[in-house]
Amino acid sequence: MIRTKIAILDVTRMFGDKVVISGVWKNPATGKLENIRPVLEYRAIETSFVADKGISPMSVIDTYCKKYQLLKPPHTEDYVFDPDKTSVIRTLTGPKAASVFDEISSATLEEAFGDCLVDCKYVPEGGGERSLGCLKATITGFFVSQREDNGKVEIRVRYRTQNDVFMTAPLVDLETHKELVAFLADGGNTEKFRNKLNYKWKSYYPVYIRMGLARGWAKPGKESEEPSEPRCYLQILGLHKTINTKRI
Repeated sequence: MIRTKIAILDVTRMFGDKVVISGVWKNPATGKLENIRPVLEYRAIETSFVADKGISPMSVIDTYCKKYQLLKPPHTEDYVFDPDKTSVIRTLTGPKAASVFDEISSATLEEAFGDCLVDCKYVPEGGGERSLGCLKATITGFFVSQREDNGKVEIRVRYRTQNDVFMTAPLVDLETHKELVAFLADGGNTEKFRNKLNYKWKSYYPVYIRMGLARGWAKPGKESEEPSEPRCYLQILGLHKTINTKRI
């Protein structure tokens, strides 16, 4: 394993108490600032780990890592890290944070994820060269819902890219989800929470939208139909402003 520093930009929820962390690092092999997804070799990362270590978006960690040997495109950014030799050393803020986001941002989804992206929504499992990206874009609205049968909540973000394409994708960052759950438990409703998000993010530019492709999922076939090919769907890992972000 090599010792390195990683700027964690995203902490996203999976299922139960499992999370995914991702960010950027200066890849020693290329000398360039690139996306990276630190993973554990045989298990998922738990919320207790990020809480105990104090890891949150914009944390810079010191750790040891190596290339994941079981890579499956498009998740080419996976690196196994040592959780016992990982610590937060500082927070990425101010001009440095702005510089990082400007360097890693793309103008369009095609620029961020390549030609394998189908309908700007997914990449077939096994295809594509990368699963992490960042867009410099404008937020145009939010959709917040809660299912009546199981109470499951979902936030979807509508955004406009620099080439004037309007898209919608689910927001899966951990902190916003926890905030929504607490808001509803305290007597709030989805409409009021949507208004909060609109006030915070809408009509600002640039907003840096961290994007990621989920692990492959095959939609079950109906009756005699065959299941679909496994697809890695696009989702929003987090939303960020910097000192360069202004209300428009």
